[in-house]
Formats: sequence, structure tokens, C-alpha cells
Amino acid sequence: KKLRSLGADYLIIEATKIPFITEEANQIQARKCILCEINGYDCPEFFYLEK
Repeated sequence: KKLRSLGADYLIIEATKIPFITEEANQIQARKCILCEINGYDCPEFFYLEK
């Protein structure tokens, strides 16, 4: 519902319903946050993954 209210494309909304794609995206985001922390840039809490 949030994606629709933000005006996301239909394909993006459908892709979030596929667990494999969602897991891959979360892993990529987690790796990027770790790299940012190592390089001295802390990701804002807004971008943390939901548990």
C-alpha cells in the first residue's frame, strides 16, 4: 500500500511480492550499509532493514 501511495511502478510493486527478489535486495542493502560504516559513513536509521 505504501508503494502505491508513493506512485511506484506496477513492476516494482509486483517484484516485492517475490521473496527471492526481496531477500536479495535486503542483502545488497545490508552490504552497502556495512561498507559505508567501514568507510566512515554511518547509514541513517531511516535506511535500516526491518527485522
